[in-house]
Amino acid sequence: MKEIQYPELSPQCLLIIVSFLAAIGWLFSKLAMADFDPLLFMALRFIGAAVIFTPLNLRTLGTTNHQTTFAPALVGVVLGVQTSVWAYALAHTNNLGTAGFISCLGPILAAPLASIFKLSGLTRRYLFSLALATAGLVAIFLPKGNGENLTAYDTLFIVSSLLFAIHLNVNHLLIKRWHSSRYDALQMLAAGVTCAGGSLLLNARVGTWSVNIILYLGLSIILCTALRFKLLNLAQHRAPNVNPTLALTLEPVFVAIFAAVLLNQSLSYLQFFGAAIILFAVSLRR
Repeated sequence: MKEIQYPELSPQCLLIIVSFLAAIGWLFSKLAMADFDPLLFMALRFIGAAVIFTPLNLRTLGTTNHQTTFAPALVGVVLGVQTSVWAYALAHTNNLGTAGFISCLGPILAAPLASIFKLSGLTRRYLFSLALATAGLVAIFLPKGNGENLTAYDTLFIVSSLLFAIHLNVNHLLIKRWHSSRYDALQMLAAGVTCAGGSLLLNARVGTWSVNIILYLGLSIILCTALRFKLLNLAQHRAPNVNPTLALTLEPVFVAIFAAVLLNQSLSYLQFFGAAIILFAVSLRR
């Protein structure tokens, strides 16, 4: 079967679509996690996406070797660990909007790692953006007189951002050489197995299956996992040096809008100020 040809959208346009799909994923996941194990839900999302990608590369499965298997599997394991931390934090957070802004710190946290991988170096501009982002985090985490106070679980979003930064760097190194539907399928499968392992390790309850859970899961698999990561990988493959900052900057904006409109969650003035500082700090990394 031939590789599907996607419209020749620019990498930045693809990243805008990626950010919107990711924000929808936040909403579907939060709604589902009220009655279902968070890590198992994410495991099913990734495994379902792997099943979607598999028919696209049936002709090449017989040519798989250690190198073409190890590269996407490594990226998938990193993605699975990051997603497990993110899902656990998401299930316990009180405010989807502020959690989204904390999670967009990836580009800032990625800079030291990019320096280690020799993808870029540290600059004064980076140090300034890091200082701004730290100030924004302090504003978000300070106790509020209005709005939802954040909990210890929300600090896990910082860990998740660091892990996502690692994923972006590792994926950046490998995607230029190995990108294909097989790469996507193996990455999703490895991420799903990792999330499932985390669920078993925590001995979490499965939860209750319902029509809503099946609907959230189905849409999440197709739109927020398979299509989202396919477009993200496609953008990095088409322009290996493209900076994903745009997608990570727009994602929390979409998340905050969905949280306010659909979940009736709002940001306090101080949280909004902190979120604005973080967005500005992230934009400096473009």
